[in-house]
Amino acid sequence: MTETTYREAYNYVPPARCEQGSLIEEIKAIARHPISDEETRTTRCMTLKSVDRVCYKIAMNEDKLSQTKVYIALMTIGYKARYHNKMQDNPDALHVMEPVMMDCAATCDLDVIDMVMGYTLFKGAQSRAYRLDKAKMGEAEKESMGCGVDRSELNLFNVLAGMERVLTEEPYYIERQDERLFRAPMDEFLSAKRKLEFRLVSLRGILAMG
Repeated sequence: MTETTYREAYNYVPPARCEQGSLIEEIKAIARHPISDEETRTTRCMTLKSVDRVCYKIAMNEDKLSQTKVYIALMTIGYKARYHNKMQDNPDALHVMEPVMMDCAATCDLDVIDMVMGYTLFKGAQSRAYRLDKAKMGEAEKESMGCGVDRSELNLFNVLAGMERVLTEEPYYIERQDERLFRAPMDEFLSAKRKLEFRLVSLRGILAMG
């Protein structure tokens, strides 16, 4: 994803440490922003029961928002957070994966790559239909192909990245982040990150042998 296309798709503004309620206000704004049918398309996204429960909790806490819209808002916040970290020379494993995957695709047996990349990041995840902005979907498709994950997995990864920001920057949720309700999806997020790190080590090892 180039900087220009990212800014166009997500109206990127570098996130700062939020003041009380600012991320929640962003969730509300995204959830309530009307998007025409011409600008959206139905697509499949992965979700987890633990993610659904937190989305429901946030939705009920904040004027009974749509749980589905909270999921989509967290996805957008997660994209922005990950991109900001990348611009600060702190890319996550998915961003680091892209050049490694390019090198592997050019020099390695694709069956070997499939063996390393062929298992899911999220055990027990379910697929569900959401209506998403077409421009954002296009950029997500490019990123998912580049880093070797399914787009529905990437969507969930970004939801969890957005949820992590809320739990670590919003005062109400900071006080509750160690509760089982909120700890469960963050444990899933940590597990996915560890799987990605293992993939990186494996792919780099394959490249070194070649």
